[in-house]
Amino acid sequence: MFLSRWPMPRICAADSDAPPIAHHHLEADSQAGSGSTSPAARVPWKKLYEHRLAVRNSWIRGQPVEKRFRPVATILALHPQWVIVNTQGGTGEVLIYRRSDLELVRTIRAHTTWVWRANVDVDGKGLLTMASDNVKLWDMSTDACELALEGLDVNFLLDMSLHPAYIVAVARQNVPVFGLITVMVWDRTTGSLVQTFHCSGEKILAFAIWGLQIVTLSSNGSVKLWNVLTGDCDQILMGGDEAAKPLSRSGIVRFDGDRVAVLSRHENCILVWDSRNGALLKKLEYGQARPNYFHLVAEFLANVYDSSIELCDIKSGNVVRRILTQKDSSIFMDGSAIFSVPRDTDEATAFDFVSGIPFASYF
Repeated sequence: MFLSRWPMPRICAADSDAPPIAHHHLEADSQAGSGSTSPAARVPWKKLYEHRLAVRNSWIRGQPVEKRFRPVATILALHPQWVIVNTQGGTGEVLIYRRSDLELVRTIRAHTTWVWRANVDVDGKGLLTMASDNVKLWDMSTDACELALEGLDVNFLLDMSLHPAYIVAVARQNVPVFGLITVMVWDRTTGSLVQTFHCSGEKILAFAIWGLQIVTLSSNGSVKLWNVLTGDCDQILMGGDEAAKPLSRSGIVRFDGDRVAVLSRHENCILVWDSRNGALLKKLEYGQARPNYFHLVAEFLANVYDSSIELCDIKSGNVVRRILTQKDSSIFMDGSAIFSVPRDTDEATAFDFVSGIPFASYF
């Protein structure tokens, strides 16, 4: 999960009402170079620009979710039984497709605003939806709302996960410091808050949730595994030392319960660890053709480029399959299928994960 931006295609152009970022000319710098000591020559342009940028970002974060991000139809969640899709235009509806034939089986009027996140229970019976008005838990057999989390500032939420007994959320702290996050855990039956912690005050670049664990990548390059019920750090996969500095520019983390993968943009590689014992399993180098992002699926790393996907075997490091997609598509996948959602169209394509052959189009 990114902290700097949301997964494509949810990111949108800056709203026209946003405070503009001033672009200053460099007369002051030229004067400083000529020996001038005027006040203009001493203006710290870099600090002034960063201040204006912080004001603008603060304004954007304070807006409702549907104003920050373009409400487009895209896949919210994949499950062996279901494909969960939101609707274009921010109507607040959630479309449920049957996975076997990709037929639309029902529509849930989940919220009054655009739904931007969803999670499906392991057994396929519970659905967690997130919008700017609320967070709700649904019974997929009856389409009834079982729980609504009240008093929650949804505009600061970054991601949520549905556990058989708990609801786990990660939110940005309402402070003028980038990267500080809060982890919250609710009892799924009662809706009561049972745990909250702040990851020891570290600045987090990226994170990934799986079950009752969360993996964080800090700005100092450390990669840590946390227990969300206790708030304790269970495992340090890489510490914030000299060896971890190459990770300080990374921003992509994947976690499947057994393995943790981090994209290191500085070294042009992906590092894969065993989350149970902390052992480094593989360092996969990809040269100058750096992927935009990647997925961790079964024994493969799926590297996503502008118009293609490369499936790389983790053990051998070899590319076993390439799949061509439309340019600037968002990619969703699990061990049986790959779904490609183009940014500017209403039709998505499903590919067989094993063969890479397209077998369905929908929306």
